[in-house]
Amino acid sequence: MKKNSNSILKFCKKINLSNEVLRRILAAFSYLLILIIIPALFMRKNTYIAFHVRQGFLLLCLEALTVISFYIALLPALLLLLSIVLTIIGIVSASLGRRNALPLIGKLAA
Repeated sequence: MKKNSNSILKFCKKINLSNEVLRRILAAFSYLLILIIIPALFMRKNTYIAFHVRQGFLLLCLEALTVISFYIALLPALLLLLSIVLTIIGIVSASLGRRNALPLIGKLAA
């Protein structure tokens, strides 16, 4: 790992990027989903970057849980949307004096 971090530092010196700017950029990468790999692999011995990598990893876990919970909670949301649409169809049908069966549930009510 020391060799990798030294190569990054050498590259940054070639393009006139200070160590402080590099630290800030790599720390910012810690919060950008898959880019967390870069500071985690190359600069994890730096306490400043390691702090941000740990926080970024926890944030990544939280984001993954949010996505998973969205898919689990998607079913109730879809059912709610379906009930709202069916309610509107029923109100419109009743307002127009029609006796139309609602889609999906109309046959159960007959």
